[in-house]
Amino acid sequence: MHILLFHFSMVLSLISPGIKAYCIYNHFPQDSGIQVNVRQHSGYGPGAAQTERFMKENINPGEKACCPWDVVNCNANSYDRNAHLTFAYDINYPGQAVQRGFHQLISCPAGGAVSFGDYGSLRGPARVFGPDSHPFPFKEEYTDAGWQ
Repeated sequence: MHILLFHFSMVLSLISPGIKAYCIYNHFPQDSGIQVNVRQHSGYGPGAAQTERFMKENINPGEKACCPWDVVNCNANSYDRNAHLTFAYDINYPGQAVQRGFHQLISCPAGGAVSFGDYGSLRGPARVFGPDSHPFPFKEEYTDAGWQ
C-alpha cells in the first residue's frame, strides 16, 4: 500500500495542470531494465502520417516522452486538452523476447498522462491521469491492429 501511495504521489508531483502536453512515464524501478514502447493510435490530426504521429520506443525507467496537446499531429482537437486519445503500447521485460507489436491499447485525455509501473498484479501496469492531475478512468483493450 505504501508503495502504491508513493508511486501515486510521485506521478502527481511530475504532472502539472500548466503543462501543455500529454506524457507517457516509465515508473518501473530504476534497476528493473523494463522498457516501454508507445505510439499514438487515435486522436492525431488528419494530416499526420504514420511517421509523423507520436511514437517512442525504449522508454527506460525514470524517463518520459511527451507530445504537446495543442499541436494537431499530437491531438486532432488541438484546442481541447480533454480530447480522447488512445495509445498502443508494449512493455519489454528483461529476458523476454522484445515486443514491438503494439497490441495493447489504453485511453487518455490529450492533456493527461499515462504512467507505467509495478502497481501490483491485480491492478495492471498502467495508471492514467487527467489534465487536472487526478486519476482518470481509462479503458485498456487488446488489438490485432498493431502498427496501423
